[in-house]
Amino acid sequence: MDIDASLVAWEFFESTCNTNLPLSIEPALPSAQSTVQGTWDMLGRPCPANAAGQFVIERLSNGQMRKVFRAVE
Repeated sequence: MDIDASLVAWEFFESTCNTNLPLSIEPALPSAQSTVQGTWDMLGRPCPANAAGQFVIERLSNGQMRKVFRAVE
């Protein structure tokens, strides 16, 4: 039996994943009072808050996490 894998995958997507959700989801912006309590690189190592040229993960004082790319300081 020969199957078209992309067709099977698309049918699976259509039947299970394609719901009537809105296509645009606004990111949650941290409140103005929150401050950065910790900064890590993508491997989980602590790094300076002003590390340039890499992706960093910041933990905010309100409990949220934020992923940031610092291109240039």
